[in-house]
Amino acid sequence: MRRSLLAAALAATLAAYAQPDGELTEDEDDVTVEAIQALKYHRCEDALNLLADRERSADTLSRVHRQLKAEAFTCLGSYKTALAIYSDLLKEEANNPSYLYRRARLHGMLGQWKQAYADCARLRLLKPDGNAHCKPCGEYALNAKKYREAVAFLSDYLSENSGDTEARYSMAMAQRGQKNFTQALLLINECLAANPAEGKYYAARAQLYEQTEAHRFAAEDYHAYLAQNPADHNGWLQYAHLLRKLGRKAEACKAFKQSEIHGNLDAGRYLYRYCK
Repeated sequence: MRRSLLAAALAATLAAYAQPDGELTEDEDDVTVEAIQALKYHRCEDALNLLADRERSADTLSRVHRQLKAEAFTCLGSYKTALAIYSDLLKEEANNPSYLYRRARLHGMLGQWKQAYADCARLRLLKPDGNAHCKPCGEYALNAKKYREAVAFLSDYLSENSGDTEARYSMAMAQRGQKNFTQALLLINECLAANPAEGKYYAARAQLYEQTEAHRFAAEDYHAYLAQNPADHNGWLQYAHLLRKLGRKAEACKAFKQSEIHGNLDAGRYLYRYCK
């Protein structure tokens, strides 16, 4: 009974921290159980204090305890410290999928996209049939500008999660990165059909229309996007330049002015050059 309860607690903790690959090794001591429960209810400092007490009394921590310590630091927002712990664990178990996924996640939290993708690439070799890690890994690859690899990860994920609109949006951006504009437009249209109130989909489609020289359609989408996001000074600047291309000078000047009002440092220069 105790073993099954511990396994259930471990699974719940992993679910709470969105850890799809691998589980913590069972360790039936009270510190493990109490730390898991503390993390489950986001009592980050309590978990860390329990593990610190164990470390002081035993001079060392088991791998399970070190992993829980890393999760406690993650819970506290100390991502670099947590990452260092997982890096040390990987020196001992280089092909541990659970450690690799968690380190990839931490690299992602720190905006270290190339490192996050590198861990995902190793994870893919270890678990070629795995699916749960594919969405975050696809997003890391996308941010690392590894567009082909992002498409591969996201295709695997969407094969079993076709209703995930955000994953479909990431796939569209990866296809755009590969200059597959027609495929990207189809995907963005599917996103808008599923969620027509999401402004970023209009912005993405506007940029795709610009890249395919469909400027009138791009202007319509920028207008829809900016109606929802009026403080986006870069969006106003892009819209203004597009309106200039369409010969709509008065509207372009108003858009340049909105860009300036919302803090764009270049907009005033364009106002002076084109609108005076």
